[in-house]
Amino acid sequence: MKKLSKLLLTAVICLLSQVVPAQEQNADDIVSGKASLIPYENLNLNGYTSTEFSTSGTNLRARSGETDSLGSNTYCGDIVVPDNITTLYKYNGWTNAGAGTFQYSYITSCQLPSSITTIEQAAFSDCPYLQNITVDSANTKYMDIDGVVYQHDGDWIPKTLISVPGGKKSINIPETVTRIADCALDGCIFVKEVTIPESVSQIGIYAFTGCNIEKLTVLGTTPPSVDGSESGGWWGGGKDHGLYGLTVGKVYVPESSVSAYKGHDDWDQLEPKIEGLTTVIEETTFKLNADVTANKNDNDEVYQISRIEIQGTDGETLTDTPEGWTLTGPNGNTFNMSYSLENNNKTLVITFPNNTDNNNPINTEGKYLLSIPAGSLKTADGKKECEETVFYIYIIEKKVVQQEQLHGTTLLMNDSDESASLKYTKDNGTVGSLTGTHTIGAALYISDKIDESHDNTTNTTTITIHKYYSANAEYKRTFKNNKWQAYYAPFTTKYSVSMSGSLQFARIDKVNEFYDADKNITWFYLTATVVEDGETIEANHPYIVRSIQNEGDSIERTISLGSNDKIEFVENRSVEFTANNGSGNCYTFVGHYSKEPIPSDAFAMSGGSLKQPSSAAVELGAYRWYLSITPAAGQSTTLFSFGNFDKDQGTTDIGNVKGENENTKVEIYDLAGRRIETITTPGIYIVNGRKLYVNKPYME
Repeated sequence: MKKLSKLLLTAVICLLSQVVPAQEQNADDIVSGKASLIPYENLNLNGYTSTEFSTSGTNLRARSGETDSLGSNTYCGDIVVPDNITTLYKYNGWTNAGAGTFQYSYITSCQLPSSITTIEQAAFSDCPYLQNITVDSANTKYMDIDGVVYQHDGDWIPKTLISVPGGKKSINIPETVTRIADCALDGCIFVKEVTIPESVSQIGIYAFTGCNIEKLTVLGTTPPSVDGSESGGWWGGGKDHGLYGLTVGKVYVPESSVSAYKGHDDWDQLEPKIEGLTTVIEETTFKLNADVTANKNDNDEVYQISRIEIQGTDGETLTDTPEGWTLTGPNGNTFNMSYSLENNNKTLVITFPNNTDNNNPINTEGKYLLSIPAGSLKTADGKKECEETVFYIYIIEKKVVQQEQLHGTTLLMNDSDESASLKYTKDNGTVGSLTGTHTIGAALYISDKIDESHDNTTNTTTITIHKYYSANAEYKRTFKNNKWQAYYAPFTTKYSVSMSGSLQFARIDKVNEFYDADKNITWFYLTATVVEDGETIEANHPYIVRSIQNEGDSIERTISLGSNDKIEFVENRSVEFTANNGSGNCYTFVGHYSKEPIPSDAFAMSGGSLKQPSSAAVELGAYRWYLSITPAAGQSTTLFSFGNFDKDQGTTDIGNVKGENENTKVEIYDLAGRRIETITTPGIYIVNGRKLYVNKPYME
């Protein structure tokens, strides 16, 4: 295989003839691993990223790359491999007739989909600008750690080092890795120090080809086996090629194993450079173990995190609060952590503010990364510091069942309220209110109390939300007598027979004016139609209402609303009438839902009659209306003459209501069916065939 020592001598050309500015290359520098490549931050791809791929079925092949020169494979920039690809193709044989999928290319990053099942030899070799390789978290075979690709064992424990990006400057091989794959660090010219952990027992073909490593530390007491041909060595030409293409300064191995390495068929070619590890292995560091001790199901699977315990592998006594530790979630978010020492200072406990006691645990499914910098935790004697460590915690899929418990509550309106509102009592005893518009049956609020239970066997969390809605609404009003009163409601309802034993309503239809011999208005009265069974009592419209009861009794009456009935507060909506004679005087009924003073020249219902307030301080209760009169041009309110009310005699000095005047002729009958000429008292009469309530105004 021709390596980076030769391929950098060629011109630097990207796809579609997009030239990458190059510096002059010196062959001796390149051979020694000191090639002055264009700095990564100065690499100019003119914004180009390859989007066309060379495929054979589900195999992804190199695009060109038939020569061993950088840029001959014309993939460029940040690569996203299509999600139907299963295989990254290998270096094609011993004759340099082809290249690995991205070998000799100018790619800078690569995302691999979950569909990838095979990464063949040299797929990422000789890519000096490649910084990171990421693997979809749903891939069942491969994973990435710090941009390096590993093959895991099914439980997300890295076992084989597959590919290191050529632009990496350092590599930390986890202690769970047992094999370094073919071409794993092929062309990684920037890595100067590599430590092969004791767990590694096998190294693949061309694993370090093109590397210029100043310090190689091999911790295994038994030399790892090195793949090659049956004749020995990695290149097939005997033991002289056992570590083909590797330039190395010093090789450190355990002191007791120096002779074993120097006498090994593959390692003996490095014999002059092999030294004992006496200067490297010192009791200055210690390793850590971690366990999520809480929130596991019966299968020991983590379903949420609220506590992590850290111990030294040899039971070290710990001291100090660590610094620089981070827990990163699957979405890249990090969490605040609190620390404490337990178990005679041999266990460091990590908890999470606002996430403890299962009130709000960390429970999003996915991979969590606990990063521990080297030296961030010390032993009590101060002689040892922890090694750089990374722990992976996987939260399994949690089944969540969310259910609602609906609770109906009654909205209350009361004419004693100071202001318009729909009041209801919450489950915690506090009072809520609504204004504006609301439909009965609609949601009011979700209770602060949300029940949650977890079944560890099935890993099912059941969340019960208590939702409250307006089951109905009630308007309550206290009547002190059975006289007619003003009524102005924010809802529409129908009059029913069930109301007839308690309440009676009448709709104001018109205003009648009467004159004296000089054509001056002497007084007026209202005519109102009594509401019959099944008829509608409209919202935001002036009515009169009375309680059917004994004179002088005080009693509370309730009007109930049901599902889908709409409540709509419309403050101070006015309804105007023109008097029956067309005089031009305007009678305006103004409804309101708040207790407030009324104009001094206005009229309000009181004791069954229209009256003016005795002072400006007189307030009118909520859910009522008042009447104001705007005289026609040339008229004056003084034209409206009212008699004085005689409280003792219960009579007025206002003339009797006439059944006929110069503008209006009416036929009047009392409720017994008798025709009458004169209306002498307020009450219900049949006027021109309609049942009317006649209110005779008088002053107090």
